[in-house]
Amino acid sequence: MLIKLTKPIRHGDDTYTELELRAPTIDDISDLGDPYLIVVGDGETQIRLQPKIILKYAARLSGLPPSSLKEISIQDLNNLKAAVLGFLGDTPEVEPTLPTAPLKSPVSLT
Repeated sequence: MLIKLTKPIRHGDDTYTELELRAPTIDDISDLGDPYLIVVGDGETQIRLQPKIILKYAARLSGLPPSSLKEISIQDLNNLKAAVLGFLGDTPEVEPTLPTAPLKSPVSLT
């Protein structure tokens, strides 16, 4: 996937105006984990993006070191977020899970 940058970045003597991201492998996902957290509480479910992990994906998938990606603009970061999440099928749809059998009363040990 080709990401055109709004602000060029440098790595060594090279200047990049676009990043070519390869598709992640199972090893990438296993090493880096999910780029989001699913937080359940107070009757609601939230999906929180993890920008540090997204940048690790972007570095690994582009072949550039993470230090070079620290120069990217906010707009480019947002485009990288969309690309990484797109590779992973966006963010998950979270379905609440309910018990299938009635809960048993607690057992008293006294």
